[in-house]
Amino acid sequence: MLAIAEANWSSETEAQEWCKDWTRSGGCYYVTHTASARGMGILFANSLGEINAHTLWKDEEDGRALAVRCTIRGRDTVIIAFHANVSGGDTEQEKSYIQLKENISIIPDADYIWMLDANNVLD
Repeated sequence: MLAIAEANWSSETEAQEWCKDWTRSGGCYYVTHTASARGMGILFANSLGEINAHTLWKDEEDGRALAVRCTIRGRDTVIIAFHANVSGGDTEQEKSYIQLKENISIIPDADYIWMLDANNVLD
């Protein structure tokens, strides 16, 4: 499995073309955005078997988050790829985490895998 932050895919066509390069693909899920350093992708390898994946939520406004629910080795799993917004400082970063929490529900007994670029480094 591969999670990509700052994918810079500005269109559906561009993302679909890029996903074709993922050899032995078990599925490719993404959210696009026209701004630089935006867009997210979650790519599954076919070695995971039947994953029955579907998108739970994607941040179509800012292109900074994507959540996919799937089955990995028989376990209900939610994969979250997230790129925190710090363009307006701590306030914007906090808002991006709140938006993520409000849009991804807790599914009882599901495993959660969170892959992120938290942007927690001081300038």
